[in-house]
Amino acid sequence: MAKHAEDSADTRPAFLTKTAELAVAGLFFLVGAIVIFDSVRLGAGWADDGPQPGYFPFYLGVII
Repeated sequence: MAKHAEDSADTRPAFLTKTAELAVAGLFFLVGAIVIFDSVRLGAGWADDGPQPGYFPFYLGVII
């Protein structure tokens, strides 16, 4: 039983926490960039009659 405890102490995790955090951050960045790109395509400005279709999604993409 002691040998089993030593073996489990020497094993390394499948991936590091830092690697997972970087992967999730990259995914969020990619999603935000896609939202911004598509919002600009729709029109992310302010027109005479109010905001264009991509106005609010653009700022949500910036926040992401």
